[in-house]
Amino acid sequence: MPAEDIQTTHYIFSKATGFYVGEVLGSAAQIAQNADWEVRLAPPEPVVSTDPSDYPLTPAQFGWLLAKSGLEDDTETVLTAAKASDRDLYAELKFNLSQNAFRFEVTMGLVAQMIALGALADTPAVSEATIGDLWLLAKDK
Repeated sequence: MPAEDIQTTHYIFSKATGFYVGEVLGSAAQIAQNADWEVRLAPPEPVVSTDPSDYPLTPAQFGWLLAKSGLEDDTETVLTAAKASDRDLYAELKFNLSQNAFRFEVTMGLVAQMIALGALADTPAVSEATIGDLWLLAKDK
């Protein structure tokens, strides 16, 4: 069998966008007939997001984040204070802390709300960058 007829897996990328299209089994001659494709013999490199918003956390992962950041005690303090003074905030916090998945943007919204109410000190420990870094560690727990 001539080399150009050997069936091989080819990784197809769009020439127009550069995006990965998929895999095709065929000969080099067959694949070369499609002018819209760029053919490579290696799969694309995986793209790993560094945006914490792309990774919801489980309750266990979120618990790890609270413990690692030192916010576990702050969370309990805020809950106790809210329970005594602001039932709406308390109900919102309890609802959000009992979810099956924790979202970064919701968490940061609650942190901002607690800071604005004076229930949480605005320190580097509660900055978006610090919590974001811990979030990315927690997602792999």
